[in-house]
Amino acid sequence: MWLARLFRFSAVAFLLVSISWTQPAPPAKDVGAQDSTASVTFGTTTFLPSGLKGAVYAIPENTTFLPDFDKLKPLGYLYTNQLNIPTRQFSAGFPGISGRAEWFAIDYRGRFWIRTPGKYTFALTSDDGSRLYIDDQLLIDNDGVHAAQTATGSVTLGPRLHSIRITYFQGPKFELALKLAVSPPKGKWRVFSMLDYVPAGDELTDEEAKTLSQADRDHLKREQLQQASSPDEKAAIKILAETPLRHEFDFRTAVFGFRADSAGSQNVLAFELPSSSLKATPDSASGDQKMHFFVFAAVMDQEGHILKKFTLDTPYRIPGAKLEAFRANAFTFTRPLPLPPGTFSLQTVVFDREAKTVSASSFPIDRSEAAGPLGLSTPVLYQKVQAVQGQPDPSDLLVLDGKRLTPQLATQVAPDAKAQVYFVVYPEAKNQAPPSITVSFLSGGKLLAKQSSALPPPDATGAIRMTIAAAAQHGDCELRITALQGTNSVTRSVTYSVPSPAR
Repeated sequence: MWLARLFRFSAVAFLLVSISWTQPAPPAKDVGAQDSTASVTFGTTTFLPSGLKGAVYAIPENTTFLPDFDKLKPLGYLYTNQLNIPTRQFSAGFPGISGRAEWFAIDYRGRFWIRTPGKYTFALTSDDGSRLYIDDQLLIDNDGVHAAQTATGSVTLGPRLHSIRITYFQGPKFELALKLAVSPPKGKWRVFSMLDYVPAGDELTDEEAKTLSQADRDHLKREQLQQASSPDEKAAIKILAETPLRHEFDFRTAVFGFRADSAGSQNVLAFELPSSSLKATPDSASGDQKMHFFVFAAVMDQEGHILKKFTLDTPYRIPGAKLEAFRANAFTFTRPLPLPPGTFSLQTVVFDREAKTVSASSFPIDRSEAAGPLGLSTPVLYQKVQAVQGQPDPSDLLVLDGKRLTPQLATQVAPDAKAQVYFVVYPEAKNQAPPSITVSFLSGGKLLAKQSSALPPPDATGAIRMTIAAAAQHGDCELRITALQGTNSVTRSVTYSVPSPAR
């Protein structure tokens, strides 16, 4: 348990396969030479909870110094408990990264536990450049293009938890080396192994666990910033790390769940931005009004890893005479969103480019509940429909009878509006009992009406798509829909409010 708490880095999809070599023991003149059984390895893609995590990068030819890693995108990640690669020929390159035998860099990071406080001396051997940081302080600078050479540095370490970082780059082929050794207080030189510096039992305090948790979040944020595809995406990731989230104007998000099974669920991500939330800037040349917004949305797991991400960069030009009518509408976008079972969140950032303002939100997504034999989608409130041109996209779950439904995320419905609710029932194919639904209408928490009805046969996909009118009783309203088939039943609800008529 302590191991998972101490080093809680999660594995992600990798471009690399195992990166490991064997080599005879280094000559006696090398620091740490008595550790002759040590494995010679840059690392593997197998997650090591107590190890160093190395991000691998391609660097430009003729690089002569360690790069700024924050400006690069990693090719992949690898894990190791020690760095013990004496001088050797290297021409094959990394498996999985076509023939990269030169011009690459690795940024290793980890945390280690000191039980015996005192003076620790480290020796870093590399061909080409390398650096060692302890607790974010540079201890050894062995940078530059050079043959294998060793640099040393000493530091007094107190007990308990410390951070370590080793940065390394390989310039021109064919030889390389990377080795980290340590001489502990009153101890002999040996290859530095993370396995020698882990706590015994449950030694972490609550405060240290919090520190590690924050360090994990910082590390993950750094990786996400490196992998961002644009400056806007980088800015959005930084904003999502803020507490509290910014809110300078209103927008709404939702995730509607549809068919689900043991493998995951089909969903629809919906985004709605009232045009009244945006600043309109007049164009003196044309007389048009300009609106422009950028959206970054990411689905994250509970540890903050990005599973899926979406961006929208949307400029509008509105004739000045139509601005007032335009402001009565909202920008609405939807996307298919398949998800595995689990608990997630939809993190969204919107930039108003004309006003130079920002808003962000976090929307919970719970798909951890096991799918039952009888399925029922999230009811979707809508008012607008649009004819589908051509063949409908089979992945578009909001198409009904050749028309596409535009969901309404605002929960207020005008008294005279003809709002509808769309939902899909997924009966169990092997169940011979006919499916049916019961719809209950509640206002202010009180049941006002209830009606049951048999359902038509499912379509070719096994779904029964239905719409019903949203009753307009002023106050807080709820439509409670229950699907039934034999002894199976499932209930979903949609809530909205209807304002009192103006006098």
